[in-house]
Amino acid sequence: MKYQKYFSLVYWKIFYARLETKDKRIAIAGASLTLVSFVFLVSISFFIGTLHPTRGGEFKEGLVGTSILKLNPVLASNENEDALINLLYRGLFTIDANGAIIPDLAQDYEIQNKGAVWIVTLKENIVWHDGTPITSDDVVFTVNLIHDLENKTPLQYSWQGVNVEKITERKIKFSIPNPYAFFLANLKLKIIPKHIFDSIPKENLPLSPYNIKPIGSGSYQVHSVTTKRDGSLERYKLKRSPSLEKSAFIEYVTFIFYETKTDAIRALNVHQVDALANVEPEQTESLSSSYTILGIKRPLYYAAFLNPQNAPALKDVRVRESLILSTPQNHLVKKVLLGHGTPLDSPIPPPIKEGRETIYDMEKAKTLLTNAGWEDKDGDGVREKNKDRSQKLSFTIVTPQNPFLIETASILVKSWAELGISATVEIVPLKDLEINYIEPRKYDILLFGNVLDLQADPFSFWHSSQKFNPGRTLSLYQDKEIDKITEAIRETIDSQQRADLYTRFENIIKKDSPVIFLYNPDYLYLVSRRIKNVTSKVITTPSERFSTINEWFITSSRSL
Repeated sequence: MKYQKYFSLVYWKIFYARLETKDKRIAIAGASLTLVSFVFLVSISFFIGTLHPTRGGEFKEGLVGTSILKLNPVLASNENEDALINLLYRGLFTIDANGAIIPDLAQDYEIQNKGAVWIVTLKENIVWHDGTPITSDDVVFTVNLIHDLENKTPLQYSWQGVNVEKITERKIKFSIPNPYAFFLANLKLKIIPKHIFDSIPKENLPLSPYNIKPIGSGSYQVHSVTTKRDGSLERYKLKRSPSLEKSAFIEYVTFIFYETKTDAIRALNVHQVDALANVEPEQTESLSSSYTILGIKRPLYYAAFLNPQNAPALKDVRVRESLILSTPQNHLVKKVLLGHGTPLDSPIPPPIKEGRETIYDMEKAKTLLTNAGWEDKDGDGVREKNKDRSQKLSFTIVTPQNPFLIETASILVKSWAELGISATVEIVPLKDLEINYIEPRKYDILLFGNVLDLQADPFSFWHSSQKFNPGRTLSLYQDKEIDKITEAIRETIDSQQRADLYTRFENIIKKDSPVIFLYNPDYLYLVSRRIKNVTSKVITTPSERFSTINEWFITSSRSL
């Protein structure tokens, strides 16, 4: 080549030898500057270059409690099962990092008949882990199986009355008895393969080996299962599935089982696992600095539900309002949740709607009670009523056996004592609480929580038809206007119109004061700093912490 000689070391040696001393110095300085510049540019590229995720690495999470038995979306009944199912299977829709519902197996959807009919179109070329195409038949089979199993599936009530039919290989029609604006949340249901489960008798379904090693459609598929001597699960290892339209970066995801949360925290601190979910606020205080505390928002609130049927004094709105005004929500978040949460004054919690400033006014609360005829005439610290002062202002707070709820109840007792109200706490095991207290509505004040979907359907919690079991109107509240509004919210597709209805709904609830709203706790997820791009900010269920796992990564490279 014409210019090949310029790349020869011999040429440059001869060239250098012919230079004058002064010119040699200039040449050396120039070469040195070039070398330094090159090193500088390489260094800068490392620090400011673009980080590119690469495939590889293993992510380990600790799970506490029940060993997984049924990795089947139709049969799953605990959080551990749901967590793995979210990785092994896909739904028609999923959520993004901000909790918005987005297509997954679905390509798009169409709403007809004011929300009573939903048409979903599947993506092209989507397959199960064994390569079999995913079609409308799988969707129809999954929903019909839920109907067939009746009370044997936790999904029974959410799919009651929903008719599903195949239109084409890629198009499915869902018909609902009444228009329902929030049906899209139902379509997050994980779909199971008809060609695997259709031949299994329904009575044998819980015993199928496919519940342990499923053929799914998710980001990961089963790699290995390790059991202990007693047969319980020790490790469950998943491998990245290459069959997705966009595969995950992390090669392996392994779940390691622990008997207690303490054991899991210990494993986290010695780097045996990379993550731990659903951590209590106080457990974060002993955490190593090599982990990030992710406070993920859920549409969950805790409240004190007031039952005037069991405690007649609560029929007076002035008494209910005084209890609200003397409840220190901000202090509860700081003391009980250690700041990992939001104080509430509304039945629509964050992240659905940002909370407003709560009001704590002990003097106004005292005035309300005095005006209602409640006074402490005998000086025992408890207000009385009636001519003979025989009616004491006292309540029992029923709460499940939960550390942060017990602490919350204790703070409420102290605050209300300052108001002149005597309150005692009855702590009940969770398994007994539902049967003996919630179902018969046998409590003065119930300290409990409600979980909504991110689309926030308040019907089950506030409509008068839901006052009694299995409804969840735990304050036995009823109001004709609230009934109309909650019915309208269900049928209103337009988001602005629905927002206006929510505002009317909130204003009435605030005026009537049937519930003392306390706080919206963060869902605490501890993750090693070596796991990058864990972006989930909003979830409905704990298992949805994995909805963005395809974007997580461990290994990476940099470039300018």
